[in-house]
Amino acid sequence: MGTSFTPSQLLLVKWLFYAAFVVPPRPGGNRRYRRAVFDVRTDTPVSVPDEEAPEGAVLLFDGVFLLRPDLDALWDYRIFVAVDEAVAVRRAMRRDQALFGAAEAVRARYLQRYMPAQRSYMQAVRPRDRAAVIVENNDPARPRTAFRTQPS
Repeated sequence: MGTSFTPSQLLLVKWLFYAAFVVPPRPGGNRRYRRAVFDVRTDTPVSVPDEEAPEGAVLLFDGVFLLRPDLDALWDYRIFVAVDEAVAVRRAMRRDQALFGAAEAVRARYLQRYMPAQRSYMQAVRPRDRAAVIVENNDPARPRTAFRTQPS
């Protein structure tokens, strides 16, 4: 695994995301969405059927790199869940062994690919500044929440 995505990989991921949400699932939208667009296990796009959210539903989207300015039109409200890098790697080593093998393989994957991408995203996009709510989640039993009055 490389430390960054190629331009064609970034375009593919962006296309997959927009294909899943051509019309934002918001009032006046078509309420269509897909539960997944990418399989982290195989590092490939997935094809799942569209679903339709019930009238009045609140949809929460969880994923990395979602607070980019080019996606702003898709969100009514932005929440950023923050965790220290060391905590994220430690959690991944426990959680992702079934996906990627031994704990050291998971650690290497995170340190060589995911964490450099996260650092680049944090520096370029500044998601903390763009969110209305920031949840500090190093300790899930005691998350700390900060509400911003005027996110970027």
